[in-house]
Amino acid sequence: MYESWDPQLWRQRREDLEREAANARLAKALRRSRAKRPAALRWELERHYGRVSKLARNLRARHGIRPRNGKGDDMPYEAAEKVRSVVGGWPGVTVEPHARGAGLRFHYGRIELGHLHGDSFADLPFPKRVRDGLISAGLASVHTPLPNSGWVRRKVESPQDVEEIVELFRLNYERARDRDERRDLRAKAETQR
Repeated sequence: MYESWDPQLWRQRREDLEREAANARLAKALRRSRAKRPAALRWELERHYGRVSKLARNLRARHGIRPRNGKGDDMPYEAAEKVRSVVGGWPGVTVEPHARGAGLRFHYGRIELGHLHGDSFADLPFPKRVRDGLISAGLASVHTPLPNSGWVRRKVESPQDVEEIVELFRLNYERARDRDERRDLRAKAETQR
C-alpha cells in the first residue's frame, strides 16, 4: 500500500505514459505520411511523364529522332511499328492506344492479346500453365507488376526479339480464335436442337 504512494514510482509511471503517447503520435503521423506518399509520388510521376513523353513526341515529329537502346548502339527501334503492322493485320484484331502511357493494346474481340510499352517491351496474358512453360523455355520473363498472374513480359533488345514477340502474340491470337470457334460451334449445336 505504501508502495503506491512512492513519488519515484509515480514519476516513472508518468514518464512511461508520456513515452507511450509520444510513440502513438509518431506511429499515427507515420501512417498518415505513408498514406499520402504513394498518391503524391504517383502525381509527380504522371506530371513528369507527360512532359517527357511530349518532348519525345516533338523530337520525333520535328527531327525524326528515335530513342537508342540501353546498350548504346545506334539500332533504331521500330518494334512498335513492326508488331502493329503484323499483328494488326490479322483478321479480327483491333489496335488502340494503351491507357497507361505511350503504347499499343491489341484485342481480338473483347479479349486482350497483349500490349506494347513503346519500343521497350511487351506484356501478354496467358494461362499460368502456359506462362510457366514460356518462362522456363526462356521465351519470356515474369511480369514484375503482377508476378503471380498469368502475364509475361518480353523485352525488346534486338530485331529477333521483335519476331519472338510477334510469335507470342500469334500464340495468344490462336488461343482466342480457337475459343471463339468453339463458342460458335456450341451455339450452332444448341440452335439445331
